[in-house]
Amino acid sequence: MLTEDEMERTPGMPSVEINANGTPHPDGPWILYNVRVTVAERAQLVRPPHGLVDAWVWNVSTVGSTGPGGVADIREAVAEKVKVFVAAYWAANSKK
Repeated sequence: MLTEDEMERTPGMPSVEINANGTPHPDGPWILYNVRVTVAERAQLVRPPHGLVDAWVWNVSTVGSTGPGGVADIREAVAEKVKVFVAAYWAANSKK
């Protein structure tokens, strides 16, 4: 993990975003949810309009449904995707 200062000094200014959203199902007592873990870096557009944008360089996500009070299920889905990210990070950044 980088501090904000380290991130700003690292080429591409990498960042990790963990996002979880839920909404009630219109036809029943369920909650529909999605979970996403994304790594983004700053990228230079080479075609007009030229400029810097945040570009996803790695992503894992899932969708699901749970019953009322199923916040634990959503937390478990977040934890599973964070574990996937951590494994991918160490696979790409381990000292050989």
